[in-house]
Amino acid sequence: MMYKSLPVAFMFQALVGALCLVSMALSGPAWFATIAVLGLRPLILKKADTPPDKSVWELYYKIYKTSVVSTAVTIIFIYVIFDLFSHMSPIRGLWLLMIPPYWIFIHGIIGLMYSVHRTL
Repeated sequence: MMYKSLPVAFMFQALVGALCLVSMALSGPAWFATIAVLGLRPLILKKADTPPDKSVWELYYKIYKTSVVSTAVTIIFIYVIFDLFSHMSPIRGLWLLMIPPYWIFIHGIIGLMYSVHRTL
């Protein structure tokens, strides 16, 4: 089963990831629980049958692969350029906790781009 509207599903995922990141940056690690809102997605969005061809799974693989690479490159970029892990960083203790919501956000954005491109 997959969602009837993939762009809406990925947009919901990106919004939850962004909400979690912002709430953690503003109020601390206890807001990591905001990610649980992602569990509402199956209740809110309509589902459709998965087509028998491999195109949907190829799309998911591309989205996953691009998301992992983008997240890794961003983490390296932040580490090298902004020295996020130094003692002067205001989010020094949160960087490791912020990786999963950041990946969810990036996965949602990239999935939205791929799914909108696919429907055009």
